Amino acid sequence: RVAVWLLMPDPTRSRVLYHTDRAMMVLDLDVQRAHIVGELPPESTIIAAQWSPDGRAVAYVVESGNNWIAYTTLANGSQAAAEMLRVPRGLPLDIFRCGKRLAGYPETE
Repeated sequence: RVAVWLLMPDPTRSRVLYHTDRAMMVLDLDVQRAHIVGELPPESTIIAAQWSPDGRAVAYVVESGNNWIAYTTLANGSQAAAEMLRVPRGLPLDIFRCGKRLAGYPETE
């Protein structure tokens, strides 16, 4: 199943970030080919996602159990998504466009 609410174009509008039940995906519109950029934990829900300003990376947040978990990965799918931050569900957690850092508590730099 593909979720249509999160169809987020990259800064160049040549790729689209979206998710299925089990993975975050990037669709290259020019070649009409998609690839997995991150596996989703079982029974998780996507909360947010964001491209980096240069389009080279993506970050996304999932709700899994009682936690919100932020991941980051390269948009070309060449590395496994890495967990950046895990907080109890309900605490403030933002993804923001600042180049190197794509997730964190709002009050920290």
